[in-house]
Amino acid sequence: MVKEFKPNVIHLHNSNSVTFSVIADMIYGINTPIVYSKKGIVVKKNQLSIFKYNHKSINKVICVSEAVLKSFKSVLKPKNHHKLCVVYDGIKVEPTPKSNINLRETYNISKDVVLVGNIATHTRAKDLVTLIEMLNILVHDLGVTNMHVIQIGVKGKYSNEFLPLIEKYNLEKYITVTGFIENAVNLIDQMDIYLMTSEREGLPITIYEAFLKRIPVVSTKAGGVPEAITHEYNGLLAEVRDAETLAKHLKNFALDKEKQQLFIERSHKLLFEKFTTSQCSANTLKVYKEVLSNK
Repeated sequence: MVKEFKPNVIHLHNSNSVTFSVIADMIYGINTPIVYSKKGIVVKKNQLSIFKYNHKSINKVICVSEAVLKSFKSVLKPKNHHKLCVVYDGIKVEPTPKSNINLRETYNISKDVVLVGNIATHTRAKDLVTLIEMLNILVHDLGVTNMHVIQIGVKGKYSNEFLPLIEKYNLEKYITVTGFIENAVNLIDQMDIYLMTSEREGLPITIYEAFLKRIPVVSTKAGGVPEAITHEYNGLLAEVRDAETLAKHLKNFALDKEKQQLFIERSHKLLFEKFTTSQCSANTLKVYKEVLSNK
C-alpha cells in the first residue's frame, strides 16, 4: 500500500501500528519517514518496545505534553532523544449542538445543589477511588451537603474497586454514576465545576472542553495537567491521590463565584492561544516539514 500511494510521511497513532511498520520496514525496506504520536505516560517498558521505538525508521515522536515527553525519554536511547517534540492536542472551537440529555432532570438532581462533573472511563489511571474518598471527606468531615457528583464513563473491572465505597461511606445521595453516555463532552456545560482525580494522564482534552464551555476546573497534578492549569491562576490543583485537598478545594471554590469567573476567563483565553485544532494541525505540519527537510 505504501509503495502504491507513495506518501511523503507516515503518521502512526498507536503502539500496534508502530510494531507493524517496523516489521514492514525490516522486510520490505519502506524507506518512508515515520512520525509517531505518543499520548500517554509510560507505565512499563519491555525489550520489544525499546527496540521498535528506537528503530531507525521512526523519525519523530510527537508527545502530547512535556510530561509525556519526559516519561518517553526512558524508552528512547539518548542518541534518539532529539526525535522527541511536543505538539499539544487541540479541539474545535465552533459551537457544538446542545445535548438532548438534561443531567439534572434525567438523574433527578436538585437544581439547588452544585453539580460537580467527572468524565472518565473506569480505569486505574483515572483513580476514581480518590474521587469517592474525596466525596466522603467533603460530606462527612467538611459537612458539605449541597453538592452532587455526576460520574460519566465506561464501566469495567476497576468499577468493582470504587463503586462499593459509595455504599460503604453512605454517599448514595451525593453521587450518580451513569455509565457510558455518547458525546459526553457535550454535557460539560451543564456542570458547575469539572473535576479530575486521575493519577496518570497525558493531557486530557476534557480539560480543553471545560475551558471552551466556561466551566471551572479542579484537578490533580497528573501528567501534563499543570501544563494547561496553573494552580490559583486558572484552576485549582492537588497532588495525585490527595483526596483531602481536593475536597477543600471544592468546598471553598463553590463559594467563591468571583474566583470561578476569573479562572474561567483566563482558561478560555488560554484555550484560543494554545489548544485549538488549527494550532495543533499547524504545529504538526511543522514537524512533517522538519522530517522531510532532514530526509
